[in-house]
Amino acid sequence: MKIYKDVNGRESHTNLQGESGITYGNTDLFTPAEIDAMLADGITVFVPPLVPAVELTDEEKLQQIENAVQLHLDTTALAHGYSSIHTAVSYADEPTVAKFQTEGAALRAWRSSVWEACYTMLAEWRAGDRAEMTPAEVVAALPTFVMPE
Repeated sequence: MKIYKDVNGRESHTNLQGESGITYGNTDLFTPAEIDAMLADGITVFVPPLVPAVELTDEEKLQQIENAVQLHLDTTALAHGYSSIHTAVSYADEPTVAKFQTEGAALRAWRSSVWEACYTMLAEWRAGDRAEMTPAEVVAALPTFVMPE
């Protein structure tokens, strides 16, 4: 198998899909001479374009983490029969049905513990005492919820 490398070291092989002699994809990765040489050899050029990574600002990263934590709170409440964490905690002060009051109070206390843990991790990151975490890593490090019996 003949291998061609572009100016960035990415490889193109002779057995690429496509019609021989036709150029597909992002030819900006190859010089015109490299493309001509490949086409002369009957090689189809197909290299996916490089997509530059977009660096998020710290505020955008924080917003993603907060959104992930809120979604985690809401999906946990939903798993226990409530439409959202906000609905669930509204039952904490409801004396009519003891079961709902107990569950609401437990979810409210857990919600507070979750946000405390989240904001502690974020403060440690800002201070340089903790490595940057993805939203999924933050959610995985949060306190778990156990519904009282």
